[in-house]
Amino acid sequence: MIALQSLFCEKKPPPALVAPPPSRLSSRPHAAASPASGVAGPREDFTAMRRLSLIAAAFAAALTTACAQLPGLDAQRGGGAPMDAAQARAYLADAFLTCRQADGGGWMRSFPADGSGYLYSGGATIEGAWRVAADGRACLRRNDTGVETCHAVAPTAQGVTLTDDRGAVVDCVAG
Repeated sequence: MIALQSLFCEKKPPPALVAPPPSRLSSRPHAAASPASGVAGPREDFTAMRRLSLIAAAFAAALTTACAQLPGLDAQRGGGAPMDAAQARAYLADAFLTCRQADGGGWMRSFPADGSGYLYSGGATIEGAWRVAADGRACLRRNDTGVETCHAVAPTAQGVTLTDDRGAVVDCVAG
């Protein structure tokens, strides 16, 4: 289902499918269209087009409903709403995220349930303490420098995005 949503869910609805008027459906003369001849006439063409239009409309409605039930899909495209504190705590409990920066650099961040935190970057392990702030941001304070960085956490179809105070967005996947 998520694969279908990611292929078909768009921020704008797809154009409506409308069947053309019956006079434009077939250039065949009425005389050639008879049940005995096996040739479909304008009436049969119109009925087939109407059925196809109804099927397409039902499919579009189902996708619209599915997209509305997956708010994180917008985050995957860079526009999702950040999690609140309860959602962030629930998601990050014992989470281990593999993240990629826009410049190609990578790092991993661990949020163990005991509140200790680990940042793996460039082969070094940096220890710290993490917490979820009242506004839902995940904050990690490094033990070596005492510097705390906080990131808004927004869901995506594959994981989360972490956005820091400067507005830098990093895509992360769990695991």
